[in-house]
Amino acid sequence: MEDNLLQEPTYAPKAVWAELKKVRWPSFKGLMQSSGLVIVFTLLFGLYFFVCEAAASALVSWIVSL
Repeated sequence: MEDNLLQEPTYAPKAVWAELKKVRWPSFKGLMQSSGLVIVFTLLFGLYFFVCEAAASALVSWIVSL
């Protein structure tokens, strides 16, 4: 094996800064839309898991009461 593959990568500050300049940062509006979608889907998944948990709990309680 080559020694180059085993070495840790080094990051030069100039190279990091050059890469940061290439990044296309989101606008405030786009950031708010994305954040809103994340919040909505998090609430929907939370509601889904709550309903599943309540249904499973009711099922187990019903089975135990037999």
